[in-house]
Amino acid sequence: MINLWMEGYIVTGESEPAKYCGIYDVDTIQEAVALWIDEDLERDKYVVNERDYSSYWGRQFYDNEADARKHFG
Repeated sequence: MINLWMEGYIVTGESEPAKYCGIYDVDTIQEAVALWIDEDLERDKYVVNERDYSSYWGRQFYDNEADARKHFG
C-alpha cells in the first residue's frame, strides 16, 4: 500500500502546501502515480517523465507526509 503525497510549491506569488493524493494498493510510487493519473486523465498533461512519473508540474511525489512537507510545507 502506498499513501501518495505530492510536495507543495511556492512560485511567482502562488503557493500550495503538500497534498495528499490517496492510498493505492500497489508496490511502488510510480504505480500509485499511474493510478492517480488514471483517475483524471487531464493530469497526464502535466506529468514530467512518463517513464517514471517523477513529478507533476515539477512537484515530486512521496509515500509519506513528512517528506512531502520538507521543502514547502
